[in-house]
Amino acid sequence: MTKSYWNINLEEMMEAGVHFGHGTRKWNPKMAPYISAKCKGFDAASRGKQFLIVGTKKKATDLVAWAAIRARCHYVNKKWLGGMLTNWSTIKTRLHKFRDLRTKQKTGRLSRLPKRDAAMLKRQLSHLQTYLGGINYMTRLPDIVIIVDQHEEYTTLRECITLEIPTICFIDTNCDPDLANISIPANDDAKSSIRLILNKLVFAIWEEGNMNILSFSINTLKGLYDISGVEVGQHFYWKIGDFQVHDQVLITSWVVIAFLLDSTAIAVRNPQTIPAGGQNFFEYVLEFIRDVTKTQIGE
Repeated sequence: MTKSYWNINLEEMMEAGVHFGHGTRKWNPKMAPYISAKCKGFDAASRGKQFLIVGTKKKATDLVAWAAIRARCHYVNKKWLGGMLTNWSTIKTRLHKFRDLRTKQKTGRLSRLPKRDAAMLKRQLSHLQTYLGGINYMTRLPDIVIIVDQHEEYTTLRECITLEIPTICFIDTNCDPDLANISIPANDDAKSSIRLILNKLVFAIWEEGNMNILSFSINTLKGLYDISGVEVGQHFYWKIGDFQVHDQVLITSWVVIAFLLDSTAIAVRNPQTIPAGGQNFFEYVLEFIRDVTKTQIGE
């Protein structure tokens, strides 16, 4: 059985300090099943869905932004504005305002305004960028919210509970594991611990997302071209149109393309720049696969 990167082993967790918790005075009794020991006053803690990652404490802000961008998720890492989920209609209005101001800035329309008006709008844009920049492309309520520190982000958690949005929470020994749908007992005060858990979650989200892309792409190709499978000995080849390609070459090609598209999206932070949907995109992919095929099997 192949071991996925997002599987977590004990050695990694111990190295990252995931097992360290809060002082015994701050223990929540409900965390007792997850606590294995005291240590010098500290305890040792024994499908196309939209994700929102929330972590506003100083130690988590950079890690949250980095993880969310890698996993193509939405994020909040500065300050949680009350009602960000429960008062979504108002937040949507602010997001429209934010996008409008960004467009005006990019097209140079702000610089053509009187200095006083331009300065006021730039301050608004800076404020919106700080607090709403991570959810700029969020068009609806998230399907799942990942909360880095349940205790710190209690307002977020209450809004999720009110709206029945599933949550994945990092819970330290001062937290209540019953409040989250999925609880991850871990040290939420150490950057190494936060980084480790976020890495695993990001990889799981990324892996699942790219498998969905691969499945969608092959199904779309089947609609555009005559595709069939040919087994030769221990090898399997896909017959796409007028050429054959080894299954490993096809999968490798799609992984490389997915990585390139992800990198492009991360670089420009604008999903509209990603090629999408049309036959031209798949013809481009087929051309790429043909080149790889010629290189790897000497066509």
